[in-house]
Amino acid sequence: MRDLRDPLGGFYSAEDADSEGVEGKFYCWSVEELREVCGNDADAVIAYFGATESGNFVDPHTGFRGNILHVSERNAEPPVEVERSKSRLLARRATRVRPGLDDKVLLGWNALMLGALTEAAAALGRDDWMEIARVNARFLLRELRRTDGRLLRSWRAPYLAYAEDYAALLEALCTLAELDDVAWLADARTVANELLRLFGDDGGGGFFTTGTDAEQLVVRLKDLFDDATPSANSMAANGLLRLAQLTGATELEAPAVDVLRMLAPSAAAHPNGFAHLLDAIERFVTSPAEVAIIGDPDDARTRALRREVASRLVPASVTLTGSADDPSPLLSGREARDGSPTAYVCEHYTCKQPVTSASELGEQLDAVLAARRR
Repeated sequence: MRDLRDPLGGFYSAEDADSEGVEGKFYCWSVEELREVCGNDADAVIAYFGATESGNFVDPHTGFRGNILHVSERNAEPPVEVERSKSRLLARRATRVRPGLDDKVLLGWNALMLGALTEAAAALGRDDWMEIARVNARFLLRELRRTDGRLLRSWRAPYLAYAEDYAALLEALCTLAELDDVAWLADARTVANELLRLFGDDGGGGFFTTGTDAEQLVVRLKDLFDDATPSANSMAANGLLRLAQLTGATELEAPAVDVLRMLAPSAAAHPNGFAHLLDAIERFVTSPAEVAIIGDPDDARTRALRREVASRLVPASVTLTGSADDPSPLLSGREARDGSPTAYVCEHYTCKQPVTSASELGEQLDAVLAARRR
C-alpha cells in the first residue's frame, strides 16, 4: 500500500529485485549496519529480526550477502527497542537507490490483491484497509472498463481482459459483498454474466482464455492449471458457486459444475496443480454454511458479529450483512432479535436459532465445523 499503490487507487505490478546491479541490496541489512543505525537497541533488533553475520540471502551473481528482516519467532510481539528503531531503519533505507518500478496496473493482479486486502481488513478490523479496498474496486470498475462495459486487461492500454481477469474480479467482488457491503453483489452479477457470455464454452464446458470479441487464433485455449496464480477456470468455478449461494441464482451453478467435472479427474491425480480448484470442489461437495447478520453495519454489535466470522476459517461458507428488506434470499425476511443485531447460521437457507452475541455465533460455527468432521 505504501510503495506499490497509485494515487488513484490501483496497484502497480512489481519492483525489480535488484538495485545498482545487486539483487536484494535495497531491502537487505548487515549486522554491522543494524548496529550502526540502532545503537543500544541493536541487540534486541537483531534477535527479533533473526539477523546473522552470514545473512539469510545471497545474490548468486555478485556474492552479495545480507539479512532479509523477518520476525524470527512467529507472532512474537515487537519489544520497545524494535518499535523505536523502525523509523530509524526506514530513514536509513530511504537513502538507498530504490529498485526500478513496473507501474503497470493489471486487472487480474489487482483483483487478487483486492480480495486479499478485503479479507485482511475484515479479519483484523482495519477500517483504513477496507476503505483502500473500496477505492481499488471503484478504480477497477471505472478505469479498466470501457463505456460499453467491456473490461480491459491493463490500465492505459487497450488490451481486452482475459477470462482470468473477469474471474478474479468476480471473486474479489463476492468477497467485498460478504465482508463490506451487500451492494457489491450487483457488480459481481454483471461481471459473472459477461464472463459467461464472452468466455464460456457451451459445448465442451469451462472457459476459454480469450473472449468471443478477441482476435481469432488458430486454437482457442483454456487456462486450467493453478500455478503462481489461480487459473481462470478455478476462479470462475469458485466465484460462480459463491455468487449462486449469495444471490440464490442457481442457474450459475451449472457452468461451475461443468468446470469441476472437466478437471476433477486431473485434480485427483495431480492435486498440487489445482490448489484453487480444490476450494471450488470443497464448496460443491460440502453442506454450505450460510451466515446472515441482520443489523446496521456501523453498529459496534454488528461489527462484533462480522468479526467473529471474518477472523476464522469456515470453508465452503458465505456471509452477508444487511437488513431483512434486502432481496438476497440469505437476508430476506430475517429480523433482528429484540432490536439487537442478530446472526443466523443456515444451511440451504434453513437456519439455527438466531443469536445476538459473538460468542454464541462462534459456538454455532464451531458446531458446523465439528459436524463436517463426523
